[in-house]
Amino acid sequence: MLKPALTALCGLFLAMPAFAAGLSAEQVIERMIVTESEDGSTEVELVPAETVTPGEELVYSLNFRNDGEAAAENVVLTVPVPSEVSYVENSAATGGALVAFSADGGKSFAPRGDLKVSVDGESREALAGEITHVRWTFRNKIEPGSSGTLMFHAILK
Repeated sequence: MLKPALTALCGLFLAMPAFAAGLSAEQVIERMIVTESEDGSTEVELVPAETVTPGEELVYSLNFRNDGEAAAENVVLTVPVPSEVSYVENSAATGGALVAFSADGGKSFAPRGDLKVSVDGESREALAGEITHVRWTFRNKIEPGSSGTLMFHAILK
C-alpha cells in the first residue's frame, strides 16, 4: 500500500525557545533506496518521499541556517516522530548538539539510554517505536552564516 508521504509523515517541528532573528529551518523527508552492485558493494540514494510503502526507510532531515547578524544562542530544535513511522535506533545525527528523546508526546526528554516508559505501573526502557520526538540542544552558539543538518531515520509502519 502506497501512502502519500508529505501528508501522512510530516508533522512540523521547531521549538526554539531562544534564538536570533534570522535563524531558519526546513524539514526534508526522503526515501532511502539501497542498491547492491555485482561486486557486493552497496549504494544509498536519497529521493523525495512523495509516496512510500510500509517497511521503507525514510530520512528526516532538518536543515538550519543563521542568516542573521547575531549569533543564535540556546537553540533547541525538536522534530516529532510521526505515529506512522518507527524511529531507527542510533540514527539521530548529533550535528554537535546534545540529542534527547521523548516517549510521552514531547512532555519530557531524556538521553536514549535513560528514556523510560511506564507500563502497568512498571518502568522500562522505551522501545524505538515508542519514541515520539527527537530534540537537539545546541551547546554552542550558531554563528551568523553558519548552517547545518540534523537527521534521523524511521521506518514506515
